[in-house]
Amino acid sequence: MIGKFYNSCLLHIPHSSSFIENDELKKYSDLISLNKSINLLTDHFTDKIFDIINNRNILSSIFLYSRFFIDPERFF
Repeated sequence: MIGKFYNSCLLHIPHSSSFIENDELKKYSDLISLNKSINLLTDHFTDKIFDIINNRNILSSIFLYSRFFIDPERFF
């Protein structure tokens, strides 16, 4: 509704991480290509850009793993 203000907000930040656990990295045959893809398709620093710690009405949902390990928008 236009003109209506809400007193809380949830920021969904699903692709800011490049982390893949070591046990899972062993499953990839080409780590060089994987690293290139991670660097290209990760939303670097979006978790820092939207790091709003002083407002209790704004919550962030930040996924801790790379989308190449699991994509939370497809599997959760």
